[in-house]
Amino acid sequence: MEKKKIKNVNKKALALNIFSGCFGFVILLMVLSFIYRIVSPAQLQSQSTGYTEIVNVNQAVQVNILNACSVGGLAKKVKDYLNKQGIEVVSIGNTSSPVGKSYLIGGSDENKSLNLASILGIDKSMLKTQKNNSDNQIISVVIGKDYSQLKPFKGIK
Repeated sequence: MEKKKIKNVNKKALALNIFSGCFGFVILLMVLSFIYRIVSPAQLQSQSTGYTEIVNVNQAVQVNILNACSVGGLAKKVKDYLNKQGIEVVSIGNTSSPVGKSYLIGGSDENKSLNLASILGIDKSMLKTQKNNSDNQIISVVIGKDYSQLKPFKGIK
């Protein structure tokens, strides 16, 4: 009877030891993987996945309008004018300091900025470009004190 108890206890201890060893091995692999990711993150991120991103060439132009001449209602008037032309205006507002000449601050696509400048009657020399990483190109229109020269305001005093 004494031998049976010893055999059962030994079997339980052996199973517990095997389970503990496997569990310890899994934990060791996790720790090593974590350390490897910390030590060499550039290698993991630079691997090619074979995934090709499809980019829509005809992305919509979004326009912000800023009134920089201290005359109320100009940004809304330009917004209404551009909406009639089929151009999406996402926001209007005022600047804290007035400017003399109206200008555009456009994204990386100069053709879209030139087209908007032509629609508004802003000289192409008044285009300022900036790199934009967003999906939709955003162009800001800054209305200066020369607003009466722009197409939406022709004939209005």
